[in-house]
Amino acid sequence: MWGGIPLNRKPFFPAVPVYHKEAMAPPRRIVRLSEYHTYERMLNVLNAVRDVAPNLKPLPLIQGFSIPLTEPVSPSVPELFKQPDLVVEDDPVVRLSFIPGMLPVFFASPTYSERKPGIPYGVRWIGADKVWKHSKGAHVKIAVIDTGADYSHPDLANRLGLGINLVQPLLPPYDDNGHGTHITGTIVASNRKDGIVGVAPEAVVYPVKSFDHKGTAYVSDIIRGLEWCIDNKMDIINMSFGMHRHSPALYEAIMRAHRSGIIIVASSGNDGKQASVDYPARFRQTVSVGASNLKHAVAAFSNRSPDIDIYAPGEKVKSTWPHGQYRKMSGTSMATAHVSGTIALMLSACGKMPVHRIKKILQTTGRPLVSGHHQEREINAYRAVRKAMALQAAAKRKGKKKSGANGAQNAQSSSKRRRRQTKPRQKTRPKLRKHRNT
Repeated sequence: MWGGIPLNRKPFFPAVPVYHKEAMAPPRRIVRLSEYHTYERMLNVLNAVRDVAPNLKPLPLIQGFSIPLTEPVSPSVPELFKQPDLVVEDDPVVRLSFIPGMLPVFFASPTYSERKPGIPYGVRWIGADKVWKHSKGAHVKIAVIDTGADYSHPDLANRLGLGINLVQPLLPPYDDNGHGTHITGTIVASNRKDGIVGVAPEAVVYPVKSFDHKGTAYVSDIIRGLEWCIDNKMDIINMSFGMHRHSPALYEAIMRAHRSGIIIVASSGNDGKQASVDYPARFRQTVSVGASNLKHAVAAFSNRSPDIDIYAPGEKVKSTWPHGQYRKMSGTSMATAHVSGTIALMLSACGKMPVHRIKKILQTTGRPLVSGHHQEREINAYRAVRKAMALQAAAKRKGKKKSGANGAQNAQSSSKRRRRQTKPRQKTRPKLRKHRNT
């Protein structure tokens, strides 16, 4: 139950896509302050004067807040905001990525439905099923910042935590778009008998609904989602979206999540450009993911860059869809879900690891892509988990050997001390004073 609402209630989805002119999102600005006490004081003032800030969104993670402004570009900052330690920037709208030339996922035809149970091609190709005897992602908490999830889908039963709805805070994070459910299924679906199985079928996904039914979100909504992930001690954050503009506020929030030990996995973008990576995947604190096609080459729609850490299956990926259905979709979003699931397998088998070590393991164990550069590699979950387990075993052996050597050295030193203490003292003859003959 969520506030008296059963979690297994099916959200409403129109049978036929509705095409209508959406109202343009009102422009917003993010205001940050360098001093926390100044932030608290200004927040109290704005809460008291609601006519100045009727739709105020506090952002404690970055000591700031988001506020709507009337001027679309370069607005004049109100008198209240004219303080020396203020930093004002845009709060841009972020959209879920989709393949250029195709309709977004939320306008795609809902008639496609596959009901062949088993392991999807992408999950099998990366070798995830071979790892399940060692790890299935148990006890790993994954936050998916997206459009929510379908709690009534049979393949996601017992694999979803409560999460949070930042779009409609009084409701559970129901998926009224479909994209979030698709990503979640690739990571944790666990219905091998009648449905499909994801990469890490024993991990738990916590849907963080920052994107609305149109697949759009403000950067401030994503920052609030990151704050929730830090407060609730998530292990992995899946970010299957991107933007072309750099946002200092988003970077600060990513840094805070990174410092808290969370592994952030982000999609590189679907523009099909060379030497191009979307934000936040461009930040080095994230694991940036590109998409490979069914021929195991870089997908035509995927961005390519030396800054992309790893590629994963992203073409015609079958996964869960609202109303108990299934759908095939393409994009770097789908590839990112495969990588998040693989990292969950690694963390479940070996415990916490820093992001730089995870990147190195994924890159050194990945398969070279067809007609790709030597650094472009496709993820191999089986090799990655085995490598992580081998490194962990080697570290344990080294620790035991070092402790054993230290113990032996300490024992030898203590033995020498005991021998010196128990050794009888030799009696020395007293020296006689020599007298001169006078």
